[in-house]
Amino acid sequence: MIGRRIKQLREEKGYSLTKLANEAHISKSYLSTLESKAMTNPSLRILSQIALALETTLDDLIASEPLRRKKQPALSRKGC
Repeated sequence: MIGRRIKQLREEKGYSLTKLANEAHISKSYLSTLESKAMTNPSLRILSQIALALETTLDDLIASEPLRRKKQPALSRKGC
């Protein structure tokens, strides 16, 4: 699941495996293995590096589909 999402985001950005691997400071073979689902438990550090390289958040990276963020009203201290 995470591998498909990484590949989807990588392709949307127009990045090759090599470019994303370089940007995320991981090996191309590691990224390829991750995308092919042969590896299912990448570390949080690796996921953070990939998210940063793809200019996205960890939430969006691990979501099965893009998150649609709702604007939340600012918290107020009225009535305190």
